[in-house]
Amino acid sequence: MIKEFETMFPRCLWVAKDTNYKEINDRFKLYSTSTETEIDYNEKTFKKDSSDCDAYVYLAQDKTSNKFGYLVFLIENIDVGVCAHEATHICKRMEDHFELERDANEYRAYMAEWYTKKIYEFWNEKVGVSSRTMWNALMVPNAKNVKRYVFGYDVAYDADDFSRCYDLCKFGELTLNDLRKIEQEFPYWKPLIDEWHNLVSAYKSGNYRRVNDIIDSKRDEIIEELKKQSNENH
Repeated sequence: MIKEFETMFPRCLWVAKDTNYKEINDRFKLYSTSTETEIDYNEKTFKKDSSDCDAYVYLAQDKTSNKFGYLVFLIENIDVGVCAHEATHICKRMEDHFELERDANEYRAYMAEWYTKKIYEFWNEKVGVSSRTMWNALMVPNAKNVKRYVFGYDVAYDADDFSRCYDLCKFGELTLNDLRKIEQEFPYWKPLIDEWHNLVSAYKSGNYRRVNDIIDSKRDEIIEELKKQSNENH
């Protein structure tokens, strides 16, 4: 998932989370932030960056629009301090490239504040463990064997959890066939996907108690599937 932010500064800002190599490679050329030369960014590099860092930043060019800017990757354990850290990298590179005057402190502070806020804002957009699980099942090959998040993977446990899953389905225009792919990666999702039509109907009508009742009625089946997976892993 990648979001572009409109900015008053000379370069664009993109922030990525729950992404994969193909999504990045299809859209961007990547450059070193220090030398501003194009780099050979491949899947091996992506995996190393994503396993070594909580967050990182590259200079990027959108292949379609040809816009230049900074692409921030958010992986896990993100807090406002991490966002400020990445914003500082961006500000320093902007300062060096555009030769910002030494006494332009107010501009420098405003720039750091703006980048920090936008990066943190995107990380905190409505997303939870269950919707993150759905996204990874669809976007990350063999997701169940890839440890990417401190909280791991899980199903929706109540109407609030389901609201984020529903929003993801709308955002991604997911079909039932797409949802069955999630079930293939995480079989313990099957009981909920079998009831997806009823869950959506109840949620859209505002009957959140009904959503909770449906999920509760499937809890034993979910637990059984989790036990099967646990036994397979051992």
